[in-house]
Amino acid sequence: PIDQILARYSQPIPKAKVIVADVLQLPQNVPALPSRKVVSHYMTLSPEGFTETQMVAAHVTMFVEKAWLQANDLHEWSVEFSRFDTAKGTWEPAPAKRQREDETRVFYTVAIPGFSLWAITGSSEVQENRFDVDNLKLSTYTLQQGQTSVARFQVTNLTNQAADYFGTLWLNSQVDQTQRVTVPANGTVTVTFNIAPSIGTYEVRVDRLLADANLVVSAQQATATPVPPTATAVPPTATPTRTPAPPTATATLVPPTPTATPAPGVTPVAPTATAVPPTAVPPTATAVPPTATAVVVAPTATTPPAVVPTPTITPPVEEGGGISPIVIVLGLAVLIGLGAAAWYFLIRPKPGAPV
Repeated sequence: PIDQILARYSQPIPKAKVIVADVLQLPQNVPALPSRKVVSHYMTLSPEGFTETQMVAAHVTMFVEKAWLQANDLHEWSVEFSRFDTAKGTWEPAPAKRQREDETRVFYTVAIPGFSLWAITGSSEVQENRFDVDNLKLSTYTLQQGQTSVARFQVTNLTNQAADYFGTLWLNSQVDQTQRVTVPANGTVTVTFNIAPSIGTYEVRVDRLLADANLVVSAQQATATPVPPTATAVPPTATPTRTPAPPTATATLVPPTPTATPAPGVTPVAPTATAVPPTAVPPTATAVPPTATAVVVAPTATTPPAVVPTPTITPPVEEGGGISPIVIVLGLAVLIGLGAAAWYFLIRPKPGAPV
């Protein structure tokens, strides 16, 4: 008779399961329930793929048949979901809350702290409340997302023997956490729940006890963290010293242009200009202290001596015409040549002739 089981875990467990199995006969080490309680079902709830330490809360929705209630003359508000505590060897009832009904069934919800052997029971009278829950307060009623509020309340045991209290924290009618606390006989204990929900407004309830105000959770405000300026040491930049380039001395040799006045009838001959190279003067080295700029002394160009043209001797020219001296010289040269040739071929002694 289980409609659904809802559980919250401390970490994602995709393959988590709860195996529900009917128990037709109790084991020998399990005592029977009190005779005033009528049993509807025995069953086991077993975790698969997770452990109870990984479970934050579990909420079970169960049902009983209306025909069963009527046949046993049971009160609808007497239904309990009892868990067998293997450590103590006793049954611990967890009061169920009536949720709804349809034509044939009545549905109840109960928060459970763990899995084991369970029993659904009812009685003809509503069971007396064994615990008194009072004074529910929150440490703060306004939170930013990620912060925590503490729900604190007192639980008093109204019986003469120690008993386990199954506390359930509800946020807007949804089970948020469950907790089992052992309360001594006639004693009072303080129970706390740490609440850290997401953004929203929540009605906080423990069992049937409501907090005196709603819990409001807002978005967390971003806090700007000042960043101290970082001092970066920048090395000084060396500025290069600009050294002026020494002036370039250009020596230009300009030979003087001789002016010749030609005599009449004579072709002037241009004089030959001979260029005399300038005398190189070595630069003077000046000692300059460090970091000083060296000054380069350019060589001094020496102006070459003026070229004096060689005068051309012009032979005198006879007035009134006549034979040119050049013609006479040429004629004498021809005659001398002919005479030498005649001597060589005619007068010269033959080789081997007597002298």
